[in-house]
Amino acid sequence: GTLFIGAIIAMIVAIPLGLMSAIYLTQYADPALRRWVKPALEILAGVPTVVYGYFAALTIAPAIRDLAMSLGVSNPSSESALAAGLVMGVMIIPFVSRWPTIRLPQCPARCATAAWRWVRRVRKRSSA
Repeated sequence: GTLFIGAIIAMIVAIPLGLMSAIYLTQYADPALRRWVKPALEILAGVPTVVYGYFAALTIAPAIRDLAMSLGVSNPSSESALAAGLVMGVMIIPFVSRWPTIRLPQCPARCATAAWRWVRRVRKRSSA
């Protein structure tokens, strides 16, 4: 159960959202927005895990149980690995996004330009 919650569900949530937020903050965000969002992410990193767990038990787990009931799952439970994994993923987002926000601005402009050309080429090939 721990491997499933921590390695699979949490990382499916944390890695894409953390990387996307880091790329957005370093490449596209307005400086005023960046000054507000980066400290907010750092505050999320400082929230105790007990608070995240309490939040998951009171809001996320019942919402997932109700969703499962509406989809016709027989005997859904409020104690789900999905709720724990989702909340753990949100808890990990600040740690995943911190490293790229520090390193991406240090990347030379020619490397960034080459990377964007490669992304465009792959996108063009996949749409053809």
